[in-house]
Amino acid sequence: MEISVITEALQQLHSPHSTPRVRRRADSFLQRFQRSPEASPAALHVLQAPIVADGAASVAPLVRVERAFAASTLYTTVASYVRKYKLDDAASWTPEERAMHEAVTAEFGALCQHVWDVLSGPSAILEELNVQTSLALTVAVILLRFHEQHSESTFVSAVEWLVTNQKRPVSESGPCDVTNFAILLTLKVIPEEVENKRVKFTKAKRLECELLVQRAAPHVVQQVLPSIAATIDAHEESQGRLRGLLLQCLASWVEFGNVSSSLLLESGLLSRAFRETMVPPFSEDAFAVIREVVRVCKSDAHVPLMTVVMKEFVNLGRHVREMLATAPQNVAFCIKNCATAISECGQAFITYFVDYALDPESRNLVFELLETILSFTAINDMETSNETMDFWVDFRAYISGKHEDRMQEFEVFISRLLNILVERTVFPDDFEALSAVAKDQFGVYRNDVRAVFRSLATVSVASEDRFIVDAIHAIFHQYDLLDKEAQPPSDWWRKTEVYVHALSALSKSLREEDTTLVPRLFELLSLQRMPQEMLQSNELIGKVRLHHLIQTLFFEKDVQYHIVVALFHAAGGAMPPTLSEQVAEVLRSFWSSYGRIRSEELIMRLLSDEAVMATHVPPRTRADFAATISKNDCIDNPRKFRRVLTSFCDHFRKCVSGTPNHNAGASTTTAAAAAAIAGHAM
Repeated sequence: MEISVITEALQQLHSPHSTPRVRRRADSFLQRFQRSPEASPAALHVLQAPIVADGAASVAPLVRVERAFAASTLYTTVASYVRKYKLDDAASWTPEERAMHEAVTAEFGALCQHVWDVLSGPSAILEELNVQTSLALTVAVILLRFHEQHSESTFVSAVEWLVTNQKRPVSESGPCDVTNFAILLTLKVIPEEVENKRVKFTKAKRLECELLVQRAAPHVVQQVLPSIAATIDAHEESQGRLRGLLLQCLASWVEFGNVSSSLLLESGLLSRAFRETMVPPFSEDAFAVIREVVRVCKSDAHVPLMTVVMKEFVNLGRHVREMLATAPQNVAFCIKNCATAISECGQAFITYFVDYALDPESRNLVFELLETILSFTAINDMETSNETMDFWVDFRAYISGKHEDRMQEFEVFISRLLNILVERTVFPDDFEALSAVAKDQFGVYRNDVRAVFRSLATVSVASEDRFIVDAIHAIFHQYDLLDKEAQPPSDWWRKTEVYVHALSALSKSLREEDTTLVPRLFELLSLQRMPQEMLQSNELIGKVRLHHLIQTLFFEKDVQYHIVVALFHAAGGAMPPTLSEQVAEVLRSFWSSYGRIRSEELIMRLLSDEAVMATHVPPRTRADFAATISKNDCIDNPRKFRRVLTSFCDHFRKCVSGTPNHNAGASTTTAAAAAAIAGHAM
């Protein structure tokens, strides 16, 4: 088939002027071509043509498309190849099968060398990375498919043979830049292709390839990669692109090669990866290596490697903290990845390093690692801080389940963690000025932290009670400050709200039988205990956030009654119109929230309660209100419901006017959380 026909089909496929029908027809034609016997020779012919750059030193778009298609065609050919003879028992081959095997091996061996020559040839420096990757994959699949398990050589030996026989001598490619790139890229994809289900291997062949990879791994990690690393360091300016590829190759062999801890430590490549985390172009590749090393540490045999990893993380964390204090912009690129990696390290090593802390000589390292993780939790960035949460939850659960007697040693970290999380969930001063997206992100973060509070505290009854008591006393302290100050601090409501937020995480764990803390808590959190200047300010909607969470704290029928009382007091007091509308909506929603019978029972109890000021409203008015407000047309019509409620509250307001002492007597039973339910209804 003429190359020009393929070129025309590629033009039709990628042209913006082609119709969908033309594109489908071109795509179908190209797929048929890739399955044809002449696909490989034609593709190789395209790739062997030198790349000619235009005046801007860039390759023409059509040339890039042609070469990408050609490289993909070669890979598809070798990946989908199926032998026509059995390979399991070479001793039982017939002469015809042996001759077929030798012919196929020679054919693919020649193709492998030709592809390698393109990968390491004069045009390699101008080649697109996707083309180079397809070429390396082609070489890798050929080596995997035709390398015999009984052979004394390894994959590395086969690659070295390709280098020795390549058309372009190594001396012509500068300081081995192009050749080393081809070596690294090929070695990187060899272990990955063993697991690639697109490559048609039998189950036995795939297992054989896995064993071959593991057999070659020590030589790759101990000899090949350190040698190339030394060459890179010697010519750092000209071989910068190899630094990232070296790390990618290492990560691949660590993941699939079953490399021993001693070999990895002796190679010096792990320390190199930690150093590269602070270099922007290579940081992500370096963290990928480190995370793979962490994942392979699964037994006691890896404890020496775990120790080194922990020490490296402690040093890295110290360096990051120093940079954050002096030049934070220089480490912004790696902070999140660092937090993720160190948290994964902590989670993977929990069962080892907690027990490891039993050794007095090693406990300092364990505490230093915890301190480092905590420092990333404390970073003033929600995404970074969030990356460490899973670790702390797992850590607290493990300690509680296995080492409760040693919890005091680690309690200081949990206490500091809780303080950090409380600080992080305080509403910022400029919250109202934030964008809608930023507000949503902050809300999601608070929900995540609330879940962390619950996970950290509910590992035992003792920890639950301690968390609840601490949170309640923090709220009490806020109200004590309020009583002592003539003018409440500007941030009073934010600090109070954040403790309520923390407490709401454990609302279901509040003890109903408690007669000391919980009743006082309900009284303090009532709307009547809010400073009047806050209720009358334009920021009321923001202040009411304090009570949005209180709704989760109520569980008794009497508490629900106090809510109803609080709502009437709020609606009958000097509330801004916006809050009055919210209160009306809340009261209307009671029928759906608590059910009609419960709601009417609560309302009627209120109207007949001699201890509540609403009883001073004339009986006829109360009866009319009770009858009207229970009708479906009133419940379903927000505007009518507000009119009825407003009319009743006008009577109530007139009754309470000028009788502050009597009103004060009702405050202890009223308004546990008017605006809390307002937040629920909005």
